[in-house]
Amino acid sequence: MSRPTPPPPEFRDLGVRLVLSPVIGLAFSVIAGLYEPFDRGSVIYWLSAVWFMAMPFLVWTGARAIIYHLPSRIERIPVPLGRIGAAIGLNLMFTAACVVAMLWTWYALAGAAVPWPAVLQVAGMATLATLLITHTYETMFVIHGRLSAEVERERLERAVTQAELAALKLEVDPHFLFNSLNALAELIESDPERAVSFNAGLAEVYRYMLNNRRVDLVPLSDEIRFASRYFSLLQLRFETAIRLELPSPKELAGWQIAPLALQILIENALKHNEFSGSQPLTVTVSTNGGVLEVRNPYRPRAASAPRGIGLKNLGERCELLLGRNLETSVDENTFVVRLPLKKN
Repeated sequence: MSRPTPPPPEFRDLGVRLVLSPVIGLAFSVIAGLYEPFDRGSVIYWLSAVWFMAMPFLVWTGARAIIYHLPSRIERIPVPLGRIGAAIGLNLMFTAACVVAMLWTWYALAGAAVPWPAVLQVAGMATLATLLITHTYETMFVIHGRLSAEVERERLERAVTQAELAALKLEVDPHFLFNSLNALAELIESDPERAVSFNAGLAEVYRYMLNNRRVDLVPLSDEIRFASRYFSLLQLRFETAIRLELPSPKELAGWQIAPLALQILIENALKHNEFSGSQPLTVTVSTNGGVLEVRNPYRPRAASAPRGIGLKNLGERCELLLGRNLETSVDENTFVVRLPLKKN
């Protein structure tokens, strides 16, 4: 079963009809000589003028009603050409019949002979005006339909994007929690005091994650503070074997970033590289215009798994939120990730 054609939008054109209709009626009646049977000084003459100027308003309103009630009657006619053809045909017949009937009625009421050549001339001019009016309405409907379709397309794309972002965010929390609980379990066995501090820090870090669960972008300054807390948490476990260098606060103002991006990159650096107290791993964060660069020494672990879901997930989020993916580069000594930022 086909979907019913939606009604056209309601254009507020009453003012236009009230202003233009008398002008059209006066012009047509003078050109065709509709006043000739009447004496200029008589009441009938002036009543005729009122009738002739009101007639276009009634015809225009009737033609407009046909246009607006057409969709529900011709759902099987191809759109938009079939709709336009049907609207034009019905309105031309309606206009010609209405004009002839109204003029014949008026002359009969006035007791005057019907000037058929003038009546037919006015009917012809009225049908041409109706043709123009119908085309104008249908053009506005087509433009409105295209704009509505574009708005609907953008709304659907936005909904899909939000759904994809929600799915990507759901992948972050379990991954982080799993790794944190593993680290806590190790500390409980090896150093219970550090385990207590780790647990307190974990609660603070996880609070940030929960607060930004439904947020697409966060201020870069907030993300840097979170990264510092998160790294302090890791230092309870790894002590001096890891280091973090952060940009100055002046470099952070006015920029936004995908939440938890730095947590993912720090975790990724520790997971895939060798480090120790004698050879610490330093993660360096810096800004370069609309890009945040995260560098770390490239010392791949022998048994390390390939870089996968973390960077891929983050890259997809950046693509959806900012229209740009992250970039990575690696040489013999350094691994670099460049994250896109958004200006406030």
